[in-house]
Amino acid sequence: MKKIIALFVSVATLGIVSAVAQEVTPDHIVVSKQTQTLTLYGSDGSILATYPVATGKNPGNKRVAGDMKTPEGEFIVTQVQRATHWTHDLGDGNGRIDGYYGNWFIRLDTRPHTGMGIHGTHAPESIGTRSTEGCIRMRNEDLDALHASVKEGMRVIVEPGDADKATDLREGEMPEEVKAAERERLAEQSVVVEEKRAEEAKAKEVWHTVKDGDLVGAIARKYGTTVSKIKELNPTLNVDRISINQRIRVK
Repeated sequence: MKKIIALFVSVATLGIVSAVAQEVTPDHIVVSKQTQTLTLYGSDGSILATYPVATGKNPGNKRVAGDMKTPEGEFIVTQVQRATHWTHDLGDGNGRIDGYYGNWFIRLDTRPHTGMGIHGTHAPESIGTRSTEGCIRMRNEDLDALHASVKEGMRVIVEPGDADKATDLREGEMPEEVKAAERERLAEQSVVVEEKRAEEAKAKEVWHTVKDGDLVGAIARKYGTTVSKIKELNPTLNVDRISINQRIRVK
């Protein structure tokens, strides 16, 4: 609250009319295997939140199922699933574990690998270490806070740490079939991301339906814009001749 008040005083002193605070849309996630952290970024590039995580037991980029490595690269969220009643068997002879995934499982498209995601934990003491089978593990309360900001199509970038880079270099090139699957995944992901961005942009559009007596200049003032900007958004619009019930995009 103190920061918001200080901003208000500063703006008021300068005589500038401005919003005290504007909502920032959650945009993407970056997971660092070096620092074992997950950071949520806003659409303006600001950091909205940072949480400690646990990643794969073994360093390096995931190559095959069961190698206990967390995939590296840029992925997208395909589902946010309720996982409260899910169980998991680690194969250590102790049977199935209740609450292994916490309340949520944020599923990622990491093809050719499947079953990867961000989830909660039954072992909060493991957070901050390399201890998972490949998924990204969070404290349950942190995941509860994060999941509301995560939507399908959101980008998740997993960055390697020094140990991962050394392992990746030592293991050399990925098999050609894995490369091909990765190229296909990235191509499909690009289409999904672009479609998502187009949908979000369309959802933010503002339109005005012309009423009797409306003038473009008055419409521009009503929506806090200018005639020239309205003209840019409506290339075929004749600003001197508008008709009743005509729809004009204003933002």
